[in-house]
Amino acid sequence: MDVSGSGETKSVVKDSTTEYGITNNYSEVQKPKGSLKIVKTTTGGITPRDTEFIIKGPDNKSETVKYSQFTNGAYELSNLPVGEYTVTENADSAKLEGYTLDVSGDNGSAKEIENGGTVIFHIVNTYSQTPVIPDKPTTPDKPNSPSKPNHRNGSFPQTGDNSNLPLYAAAFAVSAVGLGVLLIARRKKNHKVK
Repeated sequence: MDVSGSGETKSVVKDSTTEYGITNNYSEVQKPKGSLKIVKTTTGGITPRDTEFIIKGPDNKSETVKYSQFTNGAYELSNLPVGEYTVTENADSAKLEGYTLDVSGDNGSAKEIENGGTVIFHIVNTYSQTPVIPDKPTTPDKPNSPSKPNHRNGSFPQTGDNSNLPLYAAAFAVSAVGLGVLLIARRKKNHKVK
């Protein structure tokens, strides 16, 4: 508060009124302020951009920020009233499919901001890949019994040999006849020599 007047001297006379001007100027007292900084470190994975951080402080202050608002893994709030603050990462918002998450460091811890000071909250996410456990295999169905071949209709099962079977049979017959003729001719020759 600042008080000012004209600086005059006046006399007060009995049973009379004397006026004198005084002005009171009120100005808001600057409350002590400080800053808060969140430093985020991640190992084994990548922190999702939608990961939420809840900041709570004096006078029921509550603010939620997302990792997408961070710059180079850090987020800073300044011009905060001094007092006790907590920063808590919403672990559900930081989950990654196929990974387990461990949040450590200053997560959920209380720290005091002092006038002109900066409090740093280090929060660490460690992602570990979840082992994939395959489902139990099902028992396969029993195979059908093979059908019996039917040779009565003149068809034979395919064996993969696509050659001309009658041609081979004819060649075999001609060879057998030729061999027979040679054997007979040789016997006749052997009988004449004796």
